[in-house]
Amino acid sequence: METISIDFDAPKNSVSVGRSLEQLGWQGVWPDKQINILINELVRYAPILGLTSHCKPDQICAKHVWEAAILALLVGDDFSGEACDLGTGNGFPGLALAALLPNASFALFESGRNRSAYLLECIAAMKIGNATVVNVHLGTPPPEHTERYHLISHRGFARLGRVIELSAFLGSETHFIAGFGSGISSRIESSRHNYRIEKKLDYRTATGNKGLAYLLKNS
Repeated sequence: METISIDFDAPKNSVSVGRSLEQLGWQGVWPDKQINILINELVRYAPILGLTSHCKPDQICAKHVWEAAILALLVGDDFSGEACDLGTGNGFPGLALAALLPNASFALFESGRNRSAYLLECIAAMKIGNATVVNVHLGTPPPEHTERYHLISHRGFARLGRVIELSAFLGSETHFIAGFGSGISSRIESSRHNYRIEKKLDYRTATGNKGLAYLLKNS
């Protein structure tokens, strides 16, 4: 298992997030213009659709943009497979990841119609060509959805066990990301028979606390 530790505070603007990634060895292009468009869209629609409690640009950067950057760092700037993001909602991390990983293709799963419309508007404004919105409810995997993915990302979509269950449906050899919750380490360790840990990353969250994120592989 590869372990990465980041000891500086969460950056509070898009340029700083990009510079921080570069310091950590990221070799991809930081999509500053697209990320700022996504931030502005979120500021505009957050009060209307209840998308986040972090409604100011600096809060969005330190919380949502930084966490998307953490996930991109886990995956690697050379990732070019099929990916899906579960419960994309406000656009993070899935739409931000699509901007960060332009050689990958992202399916953004979102059950809410209003939020799906919001995501489509963001995609158009950002001129993102590698992301599509899948407006379905994943309570029961839709039998007509036959795509298989190399990567599954999520942020607060469901508990780890549920994500593991869905990963078997969405791609039997899939990598997926887990993290950001209190007690995530114990949940990961308790389910080790279902997957192997490939990378572990610890970092500072927007509140200065320690955050954990994992890149896992279905066994």
